[in-house]
This record gives sequence, C-alpha cells and structure tokens, in this order.
Amino acid sequence: MYENFSGCRVLAYCAMSNHFDLWLEVARMAAGGLSDAELLKRLSGLYSEGVVAGVAAELAEARKISSAEKNGAAEARVAAIHARFTHRMHNLSEFMKGLLIRFTRWFNREHSR
Repeated sequence: MYENFSGCRVLAYCAMSNHFDLWLEVARMAAGGLSDAELLKRLSGLYSEGVVAGVAAELAEARKISSAEKNGAAEARVAAIHARFTHRMHNLSEFMKGLLIRFTRWFNREHSR
C-alpha cells in the first residue's frame, strides 16, 4: 500500500525475527508533478474512499474557481492541495517513516500491546 502511494519501489526485502532489511528504488518525481488523476489514484492506495472523494471534491472546486478567476491564487490553491500529499512521495525518509509507523502499529496489535 505504502509503496503504491509513495512512488518508492521495494526491490527486495528480508524479514528476520528482530528487524527487516529493504532494498529500495526511489524514483524522481515526474517533471511537472502529478496530474489530479494520478494523485487521486495514489491516494486510493493508502486512504479510504471517503478521504479520496473529499480530496477530489476539493480539487474540483479549486479547478472551478481557477477557471472563473484566471489568476495565480487559484492555481496556488490547487498546488497546496497537491503539496499536502506529494511532500511524502519520492522521499526515502518519508517512506521509511510511514512504513515503520505502520509496522509498529501492526506489531503492537498482534502482540496485544
């Protein structure tokens, strides 16, 4: 799930009793960033349908305002919506942070902690 969201690719992994090792490829963000459709597709790999629908509605509203206003402020609003999520994409540090948080929650739940 996190791999699909982040744009980082797990090439190999090894899970041992007390830790795991990863071999990752961290691709660069595409020039020009992500389209709205690509952003929503990636979000659907990590977030619920309701969250993705909310972001889609925000983007649609910002695009509608953007068409009406024809100014940079409206485009900045669309860019801000994208930035809320894309700062965690194509970033090794953010990938490991998110993966370890999810792993810790799973481990604690499995061991009733």
